[in-house]
Amino acid sequence: MQKARIIERFSILPKQKNGYHAFPTLTKVNDRILLTCRSGYSDSNEPHGRGGRVRLLSALVSSPEQWTDHGVLFGNPEGENYELDALISGPFASGDDNAGFDFNELILITREYRIKAFNKNYISYLSIDDVESLTRASLNESVVETQGVVPRRLLTECGINPSACFGHIQSAEDGALLLSGYGETTGNGIVSPLLWHSYDFGRSWQLRAIVANSADCDKKLNEFSLTSCGNKKWLALIRDNVEPHVICRAFSEDDGFSWSPAVETDLCGHAPLLYRLNEKQHLVLLRDLTENQPSVSIYGSDNQGKRWQAIAELNVYAGGLYNGGYGDIVALPNDKFLATYYVSDADASPWIEGVIFTLPSGADRNVTLR
Repeated sequence: MQKARIIERFSILPKQKNGYHAFPTLTKVNDRILLTCRSGYSDSNEPHGRGGRVRLLSALVSSPEQWTDHGVLFGNPEGENYELDALISGPFASGDDNAGFDFNELILITREYRIKAFNKNYISYLSIDDVESLTRASLNESVVETQGVVPRRLLTECGINPSACFGHIQSAEDGALLLSGYGETTGNGIVSPLLWHSYDFGRSWQLRAIVANSADCDKKLNEFSLTSCGNKKWLALIRDNVEPHVICRAFSEDDGFSWSPAVETDLCGHAPLLYRLNEKQHLVLLRDLTENQPSVSIYGSDNQGKRWQAIAELNVYAGGLYNGGYGDIVALPNDKFLATYYVSDADASPWIEGVIFTLPSGADRNVTLR
């Protein structure tokens, strides 16, 4: 796959002194793009900053450089400084049978976290019709500081206890929702990439598969994303949390119930976020660690993730390894795409950028998802 062409680069949440804007995720509903992210505070003693709030922004697909801030979805309880993260996915049909239901229901997976001290994961629901009302509700600071604008439920109350989730919720061919993340399976402190499913729109979750067992392959595998290759086939890219952080690939041919052994790819980095172009061609946006200086990059594959080619280096950043990366991609009209991610400079106050790009003429642009 040839190099992508960068058309425009812009700030979505600009740099703010002592601020920490990070971890953006995207989804597209009709003519709008929704973005969730964390806005916290830089702190030299914390690798991901401290505290902050989960924010919701939107833009029209026709004007992806112009964003409206809809305010705060969740904030820290008074006196607390948890990391707050959010993954937005959808839209999904919210009924047991898709017939007669509008695909306008979004799912938020959020986390409150402090290293070695606190970790809770939640699920929430949001429809596109709620966005304007959130602008008004988020002005009520007392609501934000206690329960948040959008009701949420602990994932432990839904039957699972992940260390963290990563990537977008997907729809399996058997009707289940698929949630990717990682956690312990034996109580020995070793985490592995896990896939959970729900047949009741997220009210309850069960383990569908251990995608790869860290202990068996002598790695520290954790966050991963997955994407459909059609006909019950799924591709997963998995982070190894040990230098040189080689990304591993696993593949399923039975709708995610079983997986091939995880094998190393020619990618090195963190947070591999997959984006499907079609059943064979995929993109991945990641914190790229193939060079001495970390960067945010996009790679492309035309053989279901067996081999990858660099197609765009979006930003080479400074300010520390953990102060950049973690992005997302959505399709725009006229064969364009929007990528978003966070980066920083030497003073370690990250901001969120957007990049509009096009794919080379040789790539199949028959984009069918998101």
